[in-house]
Amino acid sequence: MRTLLLLAAALAVTGCTFPHAQVARADLQAQGRFSIIDLGGGYSYLIDPRTETCFLRQPGAEFTFALVAVPCDKLKHNLPEAAAHIPWVPDAQPAGTASATP
Repeated sequence: MRTLLLLAAALAVTGCTFPHAQVARADLQAQGRFSIIDLGGGYSYLIDPRTETCFLRQPGAEFTFALVAVPCDKLKHNLPEAAAHIPWVPDAQPAGTASATP
């Protein structure tokens, strides 16, 4: 009975101490750089071309911050400074020039 309890305890301890996730390493030096557009007051846009995502960085209390995902196409359209950093979104056609399909 004692050996059974020791075996159960050993299995429980090893199950709790081994990591449950795999670690993957990436070489970010070989990747493209992300862009930061500072809006002032601690607010900024973070544009990541590797994942083709855009975020608004909002300041928090005591060196904390929050990242909120924003649509890259709207950011490119509404913020001219961001347009050069978002090449994966096609430029919008001016109003009235949309091609009609027969």
